[in-house]
Amino acid sequence: MKRNWILLTIFTLAGTIQAQVGTVFEKEGLIFEVKSIIPYHVEVKQNAYPNAEHVNIPYNVSHGLFNYMVESVGPRSFEFNNLKSVQVTHSVNWLKEGCFRKTKLQRFDCPDELYDIFNLAFDSCFELDSVFTNRMLKRVHEYAFNDCYNLRFIEFPTTLEYIGSYAFKECGFENLALPNIPFTMYEGAFSNCEKLLSLDLGTGITDIPARAFENAPLPEIIIPDQVKTIGYAAFKRITYQHPRWLISIGSDVTNIAMYAFMTNYGQVTKHIICKAITPPKCDAQAFEETTYKYGTLYVPEESIKAYQEAETWKMFKNIERYDSTLIDCIPIVESDQKLPQEIYNLSGRRTLQPTRGINILNNKKVIMK
Repeated sequence: MKRNWILLTIFTLAGTIQAQVGTVFEKEGLIFEVKSIIPYHVEVKQNAYPNAEHVNIPYNVSHGLFNYMVESVGPRSFEFNNLKSVQVTHSVNWLKEGCFRKTKLQRFDCPDELYDIFNLAFDSCFELDSVFTNRMLKRVHEYAFNDCYNLRFIEFPTTLEYIGSYAFKECGFENLALPNIPFTMYEGAFSNCEKLLSLDLGTGITDIPARAFENAPLPEIIIPDQVKTIGYAAFKRITYQHPRWLISIGSDVTNIAMYAFMTNYGQVTKHIICKAITPPKCDAQAFEETTYKYGTLYVPEESIKAYQEAETWKMFKNIERYDSTLIDCIPIVESDQKLPQEIYNLSGRRTLQPTRGINILNNKKVIMK
């Protein structure tokens, strides 16, 4: 009996030594580090074969006497690798700083229990095209997808809590839809997305931060009613492509910051709708000077006089009644006349010939027969 106790003690001690936090070992082509022993968790520390094009991150790995659950992909663990695809099992909760930075990944499927994508996790993944999220993702941190200029698709889950500063800077989105649940977005989250032509802000966001969509060539901006503030240079743009023809500002907006809707000098946003009964506080440089002069501001009928007397808003030379029964409050006419020079479809793309139905001709919506 005494001999059995001695053997048990030896095996227990041996297992404890191998299970120490910080222990590093290689398994299945990956290098792991023990992060905790109650429970037994490890983190992917490094790729043992950086030239490998595919990696499978397992649910658990064994070492010595113990079986460890893989809970995270560690900082810079695959940075600069030739990785083109990766399969991550659902035990992983965190993708840490720079873990897949500058790899050749083309697609990423978030594991089922992923909560956080940390700073620079996919920074400069130039070939990344799509990201499929899960039902658990809560936070996308600063610069997580910075400079992924071919990233065209991501679907945000209903569990999202925030999008960090410049998280999707310089990505390749053409269409983007934000979730319909309350969440917070930080400065420059989607700045310099220079292909973005269609934006659905959803019903969850209440404050649009500074530079949120700066330099996005959006021809149409629809601010939902629940939004209260529009930050500095939130929709400022410097491109001459895809003329901006419509801005619709929701009924609850109370503050519009400097350069919020500024465009290139000389450009005109033809139609601005503001649904707020009380004129929001608006910086004088929120819009381009030519927009004040040549654009038309549409406001509730009972508020026309208030806007004509309010600071900044009184700078608009043309203020008219907002009529919600019209399509976007923009005059629509039927036309079979000679075609104008500027023709765009409803996505803001310039076309050589109009199609049957609604087109944008010379900054007006026109129904072609």
